[in-house]
Formats: sequence, C-alpha cells, structure tokens
Amino acid sequence: MDKIIVFKPTKIFNIGERKFLYSIEDSRLFEIDDKLEQILALSGHSVEELFNIFAKEKILKLRKQRIYYK
Repeated sequence: MDKIIVFKPTKIFNIGERKFLYSIEDSRLFEIDDKLEQILALSGHSVEELFNIFAKEKILKLRKQRIYYK
C-alpha cells in the first residue's frame, strides 16, 4: 500500500508576482513557485498518484513541444 501524503497546515499568499507559504506550526515563511503550490494542493494523495499526475503533465508538455518543432 502506498503512503498518503499529508502536509502540515499552511497559508499561501501573494505579494505582487511572488508567492509565499506561511507554516502555521513553525511560524516560518517560504517563497514558493507554482509547482510547489500544485503539489501542496494534492495533499491526501499517495506518492504514486502524485508521480502519475506529474508524469502525465510532463508527457503532454513534451508532446506539445514536438508538435511545435516539427
């Protein structure tokens, strides 16, 4: 059985073009990107499910690039 990923409580907010994550338990602030925000939104999924989601996205991106370069 694959383990389920559960993240600690956080708050995400924007300042201008930049995104920040505030860790409620640790009172720490981190700058994040879109990919990390997407991963955090998938809390409750298994490691395998996360891998499959991102693998499919990567394959689609590569296919689009191949179409543009033909």
